[in-house]
Amino acid sequence: MEKRFPDWMGIKKNLHEKLTVPPKVNEGDVWWASIGENIGSEINGKNQNFTRPVIILKKLSRTLFFVIPLTTK
Repeated sequence: MEKRFPDWMGIKKNLHEKLTVPPKVNEGDVWWASIGENIGSEINGKNQNFTRPVIILKKLSRTLFFVIPLTTK
């Protein structure tokens, strides 16, 4: 499987530069997130925006969450 690191780096840069208000999330919510192209056997994002559904396992702060990637099936 070919890794798409250069594509992900461009999207990651654009996401980082956006001035947005963090979403109001709760533990147990399911959200779509850009989780990127990862190293090794970690789950990668899919499609052109590297997104996957994730479940919010733990809210650590207003802008930081511990999530578990889910399957799209």
